Amino acid sequence: MSSSLRRYYHSCSVMGGHHHKACAAAARSISTCAPHFSLQAYPLPSRVSAIERWSGGNDGRWISSTAFANNWRMSEGYQRKNNVHSVQHVSHLRWRSFSRDGAHHHARKNASKGPDMRNCQSIEEIAQMAHDNLDNMWLRDISAFWTLVSRMIKNNNHRGDHHNRHGTEDQQQQQLQQLTRQLNSVFILTMDSLQTFGPRELAQTAIGFARIANTLDNGGRNQFRGNPHKILQGIIVGQQSQQKDFIFQSIANASMPALSKFDAQCLCNLAYANAIAGSVPAFGDGSTLFDRIAKNGIRKIMQFKPQELANVVWSFEKVGQSNPRLFEEVADQILSLDDIGKFKPQELSNIVLAFAKAGEKNPELFRKLAEHMVALPDFGWFNSQDLSTIVWSFAKAEESNPTAPLFKKVADHIVALDHLHSFQPRHISMIVWAYATAKDSNQRLFGKVADHIIALDNLSAFKPQELSSILLAFAKAGESNPRLFTKVADHVSHQNLREFNSQALSNLLWACAKCGEPNPMCFKKVADHLVELDNLDNFKPQAVSNLLWAFAKCKEPNPKFFKKVAAHIIALDSLKEFKPQDLSNTVWAFAREEGSNPRLYEKVSDHIVALDNLKEFTSQALSNIVWAYASANESHSLLFEKVAIEAIARKNEFNSQEMANLLWSYATVGQLDSRLFSSMESEVTKCFHKCNSQELANIAWAYAVANVDAPQLFDDHSTFVNACIQMKNEFTIEDLSQLHQWCLWQRELLKSNIALPPSLEKQCYSAFITTVPFISALQKDVISELSYIGLELEEEVLMDGGYRLDALAEVNGSKIGIEVDGPFHFMGRKPTGSTILKRRQVASLEGIPIVSVPYWDWNKYGKERGKRQEYLRSLLGLDSSK
Repeated sequence: MSSSLRRYYHSCSVMGGHHHKACAAAARSISTCAPHFSLQAYPLPSRVSAIERWSGGNDGRWISSTAFANNWRMSEGYQRKNNVHSVQHVSHLRWRSFSRDGAHHHARKNASKGPDMRNCQSIEEIAQMAHDNLDNMWLRDISAFWTLVSRMIKNNNHRGDHHNRHGTEDQQQQQLQQLTRQLNSVFILTMDSLQTFGPRELAQTAIGFARIANTLDNGGRNQFRGNPHKILQGIIVGQQSQQKDFIFQSIANASMPALSKFDAQCLCNLAYANAIAGSVPAFGDGSTLFDRIAKNGIRKIMQFKPQELANVVWSFEKVGQSNPRLFEEVADQILSLDDIGKFKPQELSNIVLAFAKAGEKNPELFRKLAEHMVALPDFGWFNSQDLSTIVWSFAKAEESNPTAPLFKKVADHIVALDHLHSFQPRHISMIVWAYATAKDSNQRLFGKVADHIIALDNLSAFKPQELSSILLAFAKAGESNPRLFTKVADHVSHQNLREFNSQALSNLLWACAKCGEPNPMCFKKVADHLVELDNLDNFKPQAVSNLLWAFAKCKEPNPKFFKKVAAHIIALDSLKEFKPQDLSNTVWAFAREEGSNPRLYEKVSDHIVALDNLKEFTSQALSNIVWAYASANESHSLLFEKVAIEAIARKNEFNSQEMANLLWSYATVGQLDSRLFSSMESEVTKCFHKCNSQELANIAWAYAVANVDAPQLFDDHSTFVNACIQMKNEFTIEDLSQLHQWCLWQRELLKSNIALPPSLEKQCYSAFITTVPFISALQKDVISELSYIGLELEEEVLMDGGYRLDALAEVNGSKIGIEVDGPFHFMGRKPTGSTILKRRQVASLEGIPIVSVPYWDWNKYGKERGKRQEYLRSLLGLDSSK
């Protein structure tokens, strides 16, 4: 047995009986790596055997001896509390003495040179050599061991399981035990030597451990079936990374006393190692290792080489450690350089990536780097990852000034390539996202990317998030490509959608809808998948609203999906996570696709009304919300009042479509806010030349319903009339019908001299009267009872103005129009704008008062004819005795 292991076993035995529970707890945190043998292979003293029994080792499970090493390193805290043994007692067990600057001396005379492990070809070989030379290893040999192992494990250099299958089962088990013992012995020696390591050894060891852990974490335990990988998983990573955290905390603790002696390279390497390991060691004063590195790094910033400048900011961003002062110093150092040609492409990309992701704004730095790259002869030295990272970072940082020439150069370089085979899916996704985000649509670049994806045999190499991001970028850039969208949608239609997260699904369908590239099979696949989910709790409000918007926009009806989403939203405690655009898209989609859903609309309106203000709502969101309520026949007066106040205050923000929809909505629900219509008059006048035919008709009809005089809007030399003349061939029947009602309104006003050309007026009248009347069962019942009480009726009477009355009767010597009004004539129990306009214009222009028979009054009498007739007599003012 080596002296190192002897000392280790001794330390376990002297800890005392009270410490075995702590040892066992640490032991249980280590990964079980080799199920087919136990610690019985180790000739441990009785104290360790007790720990083995405590931790369940006798059930045949192997537990890494690193757990015991950890307790050995922690024994100083134990001995201070229990006075079991002194620090000197632990120290004299060490077999070498070391100085803090990294120089070291053998305690023995005639020390031999350390082992040369550089020619080892496998982990088994290097483990054997290190184990055989434990007493001869210098500090640099220990740290070099883990560097070499990290390279081998990355390249999967080991003899493989097939090698261990030679010989009997006992021989195979002995080989496995031997490798485990060898790797553990080197690990124990390493951990025991940390306090004597110098800066270079500490940084190199940290990088070795970090690369091993990173390879194992990224590959996953199932990928590595070789025994070395399993053993190292337990030694260096452990269950839930507990072992890894302990290792890097130990290295940080050992580094602190000498951190001021670390040069720029060692500081950078220490930060880089912890970054790739995902570790942020902390200390008792609340500071972290990264805080200490930044403090020392700032003092030595002039010593940092290009690679070190790049790696240090990359490392801080990687683990989310914000340090504006360090980033500022790094930027200033780069800006002070006369020539940044020494920066390699990867270093340039890492710098801009770190600044962009960390949110550290520095326009001067980005400008200087952009100018440097634009001035290069070509991008021959830049690989696909460099290019994608650079443009992504510039777009993410919103550095627009230097973007155009740089983005053009990158795009030209990519377009000129023979193919994009060297570009991984992630790189392609990042590039098109960057160009779309920077609003730098480069048709040739997007075309090149689309052609590359279309030409692939399949899209199995693309992750769901990458596919959705690509289509999203094409949609945002306005670059529709039917073949690309079809290929991606067809691919998704045949995938297991459980691999797609909520964002990927919503982005995918949103992009298809935005580009007008619906795919019924894909939309149905997504809807069915969502309906089958237990709940939608994992879907953020934006994802939910985008999905709804996509289905409604593409006119892909799916009642089950809309019902599930409605139930999900209604069940939420609050809608505070919904942004204004989410709320707008949600109610807009339900209005387009599902129609009325009173509980949903009530929840949304109550939420909006309860807000302190609507300043975060865009003019489009405000317009779409009231449009959705009006279209769904849902009126919420408090909501409309609140939106009206906001719209009046921001009236100059509305474009022609938003203004037309806003006014139409208020007129439709019969909420005739004269302040709103009057305040919008001047703004509407300015945008008439931008209105399409539907918008012109909606605005005219809305003012007719509101009956608000608008002399600027409809004057003798009205731009409105001229706009209508220009659009006369584009008006639909519905548009012409609305214009006819506007013409009637001009007659109501008497003083108005404005009119459409006679030919257009005639066209409007013809459209208005072409509507085929629908006689409902309710109308038939009312007419029947009116006839029974002795009234002579004219049914479906066409008046001079073009309106049709359900019935016209003479009552007490006067003509009275009778309207049987069903649910669609009301918002709740208030008449709609159309109903209000008809009643007013018939009475004003025809001289015929209208009597309404509302459905709720009629329905409450059921089939009792006597009560029905009595109700009608009372309504019409007839003597009930007749």
